[in-house]
Formats: sequence, C-alpha cells, structure tokens
Amino acid sequence: MSIQTVFAQYSDETIRNYDSNKILYNSERSFSTRFQNNGFAMAWNTGKIRTYYKTNTVHYELGWLRSPREIRQRFDVSTPFSNAQPKAFVFGKINSLYVARVGWGQTRYFSDKARSRGVSVGIHYDMGVVLGILKPIYLDLIRYRDNGSTAYISKEKYSEENKDLFLDVTRIVGGSGFLKGLDEVKIAPGGYLRSGLVFEFDAFPEWYAKSEVGFQLDVFPQTVKMLANNPNRLLFLNLYITLELGKRN
Repeated sequence: MSIQTVFAQYSDETIRNYDSNKILYNSERSFSTRFQNNGFAMAWNTGKIRTYYKTNTVHYELGWLRSPREIRQRFDVSTPFSNAQPKAFVFGKINSLYVARVGWGQTRYFSDKARSRGVSVGIHYDMGVVLGILKPIYLDLIRYRDNGSTAYISKEKYSEENKDLFLDVTRIVGGSGFLKGLDEVKIAPGGYLRSGLVFEFDAFPEWYAKSEVGFQLDVFPQTVKMLANNPNRLLFLNLYITLELGKRN
C-alpha cells in the first residue's frame, strides 16, 4: 500500500468523523450573571459538548428573589433622637429570600457555530433544585416607656403582637442592617424551570460570550411570606437576561 493511499484513507476517515460527530471541543466552563425583573443571580456553569449543535450543561448559582410589590424608601419622620437619622427600608417587608440553585439542562443551536465563527442562535432549557433561605427583616422602631416620657429604639422583626407598630411609618427609623436576623434563617426547598433564547458570539477559537433572554419559574411547596399585607407565595415567575463569558477545552 502506497503512502498516498494511506493518506487518502486517513483523510477520508477524518472527514467522515468530522461530518458525523461534529465535535471540536469536549467541554466548556463559564461564569454568568442573570438580571431578572424581580431578582438577581450569579452562576458557575459547566458543559459537556456532544456535537456542534448540542451541549449538556450543569449550573451552580446564588441569588435572591423579591416581591414585585417591594418599594425601597425612606420616610423623613421626626424622631426624639438627635443622632438617629432615617434609614432606607422596604415598607411591610418581613422576610428576604435568598436562593441557591443547582440545575441540569441542554443548549441546542440552530446553526453550526464552530464553522461560522460568528453569532449563533439557539435555545437553552434547564431545571433543578432550589434551596430558599428566608431571613427575617428587622426594623429600628421607636418605643416609649415610663408612661411615654422616655423614648428608645427597639430592633424588632414582624409578629402578630407588634404588627401595628411594625407598619406605622411614624414609628420606623429604618432597617436594622443585614446582619440582624442571620441567626434566625429558615430553609425553604423547592425547584425551578428555565428556558430562553441564546445568542453566542465566537470571537476567538476557545473563548466565547453569550447572552440569553427567557423566563424562569421558581416553585416552593411551602408558602413563602415576604410582605406583611400580601398573600403567601408559592410561585415566582421572572423574565431574565443572562450575560455569560466562558472558555472551551
């Protein structure tokens, strides 16, 4: 067998494998930030590249969710304390909801991104588990003792006993700070579904950038109470945009 024949067979076999498998890289790693209409998240993503058109993904992320009725504000109320300046807070908010997600999904592209070296369009979908962390909100409230002659600041969370005071803007100095209530967090497990349209930019052979727009649904079997005067919530539906930067190997 001549060298030309061996070379020709090797070339034909390489081309066939290239066309049938369409694999150039094996894996990818990326960091992403996701902006939601009622929340935010940062994620570390890994992917197993199956073909040019399909990548299986795993996501690890941390973020937070909020009620769409939250309004952060500051009331310029007069206080009996010369050194107590009003601080910003969300009126009626009784719990903050932080989330940790782990999910598995897939990205499918409509075009051959590895050959075009340009912009590729595809769809992404994933689902997984959510670990919700509820932290109570504490406010600095004005209270009186000695038959109303002495005023003092009390750091309190919402309860049935103090709800009238907690929701009285004339008695609220502001929030007590993030650290207050960390030792009282409660766990709320759940799950999520996410799907979006992906735009990938391949400026360099190994590095890539993505943007994704879509919707996400977080579901909690137990009700989540975030605002005092609003019903408990089981579902959180968000529109989102994700910005992602990664590298393939």
